[in-house]
Amino acid sequence: MKEYVITHTHTQETNGVIVEVPSSLKDYLEEIKTKDGVKSLIVTNHGNKLGWFKHYQLMKKYGHKYIHAVEGYTCLNGDDKFNRHILIYTTNHNGFEEINELISASYQRDGHFYKRPRM
Repeated sequence: MKEYVITHTHTQETNGVIVEVPSSLKDYLEEIKTKDGVKSLIVTNHGNKLGWFKHYQLMKKYGHKYIHAVEGYTCLNGDDKFNRHILIYTTNHNGFEEINELISASYQRDGHFYKRPRM
């Protein structure tokens, strides 16, 4: 069987969207130990990286490489009717810093602090 990585997973830190989060990251990591071919998973929470260091530590404990990633929001001319999601992954520390800057800026732009942040 070919190995693969699950590239889109939410955790309990994802903007309170409990419907999409059936388990904790630890539960996911326990489950993929029993799945043939699953090499790892990447956490892509909605518009934030809350708990990233805890995720990093858990991934390391279970023998997986941590990849810093986020599920961001985009929209056309600030119009929510044209809301789209975008997954952003990093490959190095520079990308880690850039994602954090994007997240911070998205909450400050156009009064979206209490709404969905736009990138």
